[in-house]
Amino acid sequence: MGRGLKKGLAIMLFLLLWEFLPRAEVIDPLLLPPISRVLYRGWVLLMEGELIGHAGASLWRVMVGFSLAVGVSLSLGILLGLLPQLEQYVDSLIHLFRPLSPPA
Repeated sequence: MGRGLKKGLAIMLFLLLWEFLPRAEVIDPLLLPPISRVLYRGWVLLMEGELIGHAGASLWRVMVGFSLAVGVSLSLGILLGLLPQLEQYVDSLIHLFRPLSPPA
């Protein structure tokens, strides 16, 4: 069996489980609706023009969060570069956030 076919089968199995498990109420459909319902609502939102507005609002929140993170981290980095003695106070706080993945 080819590598591409295996990947395709894995995706198909994932989508089938996503459709079947909520319909069989193994997973609460309010928490995870079937993929067919998700795709239908996405299409309706796209056709009504609402999806673009929602995507824009999400993109705005991401940009604001990223800008705040850059502002805080650059300010803190410059401050620590200028005042090395300050590092002993904030080093443990910096190491507390180190395990977080960058996109988080």
